[in-house]
Amino acid sequence: MTGMLSGRIALVTGGGKGIGRATCEKLGREGARTLVVTRSAESGQVAIEAIRAEGGIAELAVIDLGGEGTAEAAVQAVQERFGALDILVHNAAYIPYGPIGGLSDAEWAKAMAVGPDSAFRLLRAALPLLRASRHGRAIFVSSLAAGRSMSRNLVAYGAAKGAIEAFVKGAAMELMADGITVNAVAPGGTMSDAVKTQMTPEAIAGLASMLPAKRLAECAELADVIAFVASDAARFVTGQSICVDGGQSLGIDIVLDA
Repeated sequence: MTGMLSGRIALVTGGGKGIGRATCEKLGREGARTLVVTRSAESGQVAIEAIRAEGGIAELAVIDLGGEGTAEAAVQAVQERFGALDILVHNAAYIPYGPIGGLSDAEWAKAMAVGPDSAFRLLRAALPLLRASRHGRAIFVSSLAAGRSMSRNLVAYGAAKGAIEAFVKGAAMELMADGITVNAVAPGGTMSDAVKTQMTPEAIAGLASMLPAKRLAECAELADVIAFVASDAARFVTGQSICVDGGQSLGIDIVLDA
């Protein structure tokens, strides 16, 4: 631990599992007090207990960001629990798998509600607190699917993440004068809970074999970058989408015979 976020207060959505949980644990190790926002009380409780076990300070808010008024409720919760906010991390996402013809209106709408709609509403609600902070950071977890690389059956997810990246640029332009930086962190293939449960070990190994790094990212590797972006070391970085993919966006690793 370096304590580079000592005294800071963070709100992390989707904080119960995967990249979100790893981020909460990393922020806690670096000294931030963190509100873990998740729709699952069970996974959220496990997350805050893990943070506390390492000496961190964390509270839980069980909120499903797909509903009306939920983004505002998350910001209200962090204000009630900690009285301030320095770091906003929006990691929550809804991923409907399927071809365009097989997606329902409800699935598309929920991908947008949890993704770019909540990004906008969270940042709007958090603005007074972030403006009051001397270290205002808004960080949105994006994806290679936002435009660098796409897989079949992820069209709604890719569209949602693409909207988030466009939002990041506009918000960064507007808010830098207030001392608030706004950035995205874009993972490639990552050993998230969803990947572990929805892909077989053989499928994961096959995907990894095509990547330059020959493996998928660990969630902690994304959390390390998010913590850096949240720190004073990144105070002049804004409007960026930082790709953390072990070279995946460079293309498939194949060797052509001369």
